[in-house]
Amino acid sequence: MNLGENIYKHRSLLGMSQGDLANELEVSRQSVSKWENNSATPELDKLLKLSALFQVSLDELVFGERKEVKKEERQEVQPLTWNFPPKRVMIGAFVLFFGVVFLLLSLFWGDRLRCGEVTAEIISAAIILIGIALLAAYNFKVWGCCAVIYMSYAFISFAVLHVTSVSSYSFIALTGAVLAVWFMHWGLKGERERCAAEA
Repeated sequence: MNLGENIYKHRSLLGMSQGDLANELEVSRQSVSKWENNSATPELDKLLKLSALFQVSLDELVFGERKEVKKEERQEVQPLTWNFPPKRVMIGAFVLFFGVVFLLLSLFWGDRLRCGEVTAEIISAAIILIGIALLAAYNFKVWGCCAVIYMSYAFISFAVLHVTSVSSYSFIALTGAVLAVWFMHWGLKGERERCAAEA
């Protein structure tokens, strides 16, 4: 709504005629008519009197509902909580699934694999941890879940699979350190972006 429509609207709400409003502001009725037709604009002192008379702010009197529209637009903006698009998550889920399948193959048919059981376990560890890393970087809340998954996997590797070679220990320790840095980097970045979006 423009200024003239707002003046007409608030004058009508008060049940005042153009003459009544003109007398209140000490102007002619023709001036009020010109304001409402947008063929003239009230002076600043008249705008202040209109604002006080209609009990509205100058912004609302001049711009109408524009302020309310801005509030609605701000409410529609969602806070930023994701670091990566869903495509990255789908890739991570696929890699994680493939790693689990490869792990099951090494468990049940490891002795039949050409690469050997221990090598198959190390390869499956690499695939699973890469999948976890891709998923963990998607959302800071997933960081805790991925940490639990990683600790569970380490427990399975040490306790169930009896991974005892130095190379396997070194690989899992090194990968764990790299993943910790990865989690913290993308997780904290996501939190900073979310806080910046909410500010």
